[in-house]
Amino acid sequence: MRWLFMAFAALMLTACGADFFPTNSTPGTGDAPDGFTFPQKTNVTLGQLVQSDPVTVTGSNTGGWTISVSDGTTGANSQYSINGQAFTSAAGTILPNQTLRIQHTAASTNGTLTTSNVTVGTFKTTFQSITAVQ
Repeated sequence: MRWLFMAFAALMLTACGADFFPTNSTPGTGDAPDGFTFPQKTNVTLGQLVQSDPVTVTGSNTGGWTISVSDGTTGANSQYSINGQAFTSAAGTILPNQTLRIQHTAASTNGTLTTSNVTVGTFKTTFQSITAVQ
């Protein structure tokens, strides 16, 4: 009789959507790292190559995340660097606990905002700089 009750309970749980063998159920895993931001750089020199402060990308997806960078402002020439390696604009992969830095070319006019768009997995953020006001 006990086995009949257990079989009935298992069928009921399955019908309710219970998963007996869940995958990727650990908190923090998945398509996005933990959130992060790049502080804005202000009073930068016109046309200067501006680098963000480094941030450490964290999360528990041991396989890492895809990374890409694009110009939010025309002519920004946005690039990224992982762990101090050469800057690039090509899509790549970043692993947990690696550092990320963004660079772009500041605007050529005073008081102008330049933006780089950064995507890590499904997480999106920006790095911005603003030129000095004359």
